[in-house]
Amino acid sequence: MRSNNTEMQIQMQMMAQQIAQLEQQLGAINENITNISSIREAIVDICKAKNNTEILAPVSNGIFIKAKLIDNNSFLVNTGDGTTVEKNKQEVLQILDDQIIQMNNVELELTNNINKLNIQLSKLK
Repeated sequence: MRSNNTEMQIQMQMMAQQIAQLEQQLGAINENITNISSIREAIVDICKAKNNTEILAPVSNGIFIKAKLIDNNSFLVNTGDGTTVEKNKQEVLQILDDQIIQMNNVELELTNNINKLNIQLSKLK
């Protein structure tokens, strides 16, 4: 009887750890969605600005440089391995929208897994 109780406690602890890990991943996914949405918003704002407008361009986190906007519909997108390709506003927005959709799908999957584990955990209590 005692070993069954111990096994159940171990199983409950493992489930609680899994839930905590999934919740941590969910937090990271939500942060990514927020970041991608902010980038999308910035792209839309840049496209509203007139060419030759002075803007602040990020150099690093919290560090900016004054720059002039030459072409508000042409973006260089990193494709990996140090390679960049030129994309227009619609192409960039589509990339960002696709990333948001992917992140939302992962968010839904994580939420479902957390809910399933919570149900299993409540049955053990």
